This record gives sequence, C-alpha cells and structure tokens, in this order.
Amino acid sequence: MGFLSRIGIGRVSHSDFDHDAPELEATLPAQIAGRPLVKWSIAGASFWKAVGRKPNASVNAELSALGLEADDMQLAVAGRADTRRDPPYIVWAVKFGGLTGAALRKPLPSYLALAPMRVDTNRGEDFQDRLIANRQVMVGNRAMVNQGSHHRGLPYVYVANSAIYALIAEEEPWAEEAIRALPMRDSGK
Repeated sequence: MGFLSRIGIGRVSHSDFDHDAPELEATLPAQIAGRPLVKWSIAGASFWKAVGRKPNASVNAELSALGLEADDMQLAVAGRADTRRDPPYIVWAVKFGGLTGAALRKPLPSYLALAPMRVDTNRGEDFQDRLIANRQVMVGNRAMVNQGSHHRGLPYVYVANSAIYALIAEEEPWAEEAIRALPMRDSGK
C-alpha cells in the first residue's frame, strides 16, 4: 500500500497496513479523546519513499558518521481510524537504528523525523520549549504544517531515549493525551 493512500479517506483497519516495526508501533497511543487510532509502520527503503527521496551520498555519509545505514530507519504512525468523522490528528515516531540520547538531537535525525509528514521548520517562528505531561516538548507553529484535511494544527516534537516522536494536533488536550502515553525519557539521557 502506498504511503499517501495510508492516510486516505474513510474508515480503515489495522490489517490494511504494513507493520514492519511492530515494537515501535506499540509505543504509540491506541486512541486519543476516545477515538481509536490505526497504527502502521515501515522500515528501510519504504522509509525513504515516505520522506520523498532516496538518500544521496551526502545523507549516507551523515548516516555513516552517526553509525547508521539507510536501512536502519523505522517509521511508525498512529492516525485517526475514521477520516470522515474524526478531526485531523496524527502521531508518529522515527527510530534511527541504535541511535540514542543526545545523538537524536543532531540535525539529520531532527530533519528526518519531521520529513515524512512534511513539517517545514523554516516557516514561521521557531519551536518553543514547553513542559507537557511532564515531558520536555518542542512546540512549533501553524505555518510549519501544510494545513489541510489530514494535517491541521501545531507540530509537537518529543525526543525520547531511542526515538523521536512527533504529532500534529489542532487541540492541545489531544497533544497532551498523546504525549502522556509516550515512553518517558530516562533522566540521564
């Protein structure tokens, strides 16, 4: 199933999607505001299709400097199950092989974590650091998101121990509920 068709119109079920990274999927919330979410995941070459490009020599060199290969990438997504009735809402996680801690805050992982949902950090104001659900979260602005029928609201980014989590939500209580469900970061990392 193609990446963009995964966020299509109508009601979908869990079995309609790929599940290449089930452990990463399991870290995402199953519902938000009482509405069920459908989870799916991709890895390796499928990740690069979602980003919209194959890694070039420069990206491969940056990945190598981090101890990674292009096939190490994993993306898990939880989106609304009923795109006709539920408001736009999406949460996703990107795992970079065995990369952990401060290494996840480097420019390449940060860029790649937001690329699948086309969040453009160069538009509007910079991210603001906020404490949400006892987690340090970066909150962006509406201009960073191509506001439409599938993505509407603000981008929120949370860096955990071994993955970068992000979501786009119109309502902050939805974002807070999702962030509360995500794995806590160890204080030493």
